[in-house]
Amino acid sequence: MTTYSNDLYDAGLQVLRDAVTPRLHLCSQEPTTYAQAATTYKLGTKNAP
Repeated sequence: MTTYSNDLYDAGLQVLRDAVTPRLHLCSQEPTTYAQAATTYKLGTKNAP
């Protein structure tokens, strides 16, 4: 049986974390899709620290 080191899993998660910039979209009403949140109803955005 093949086993993987926890370092391998942690490195993969780090790559995902670095590739994605968490962003909060402030909207005028509740959007049903990401496109609506990012454009149609967007009042502003805040990047996560």
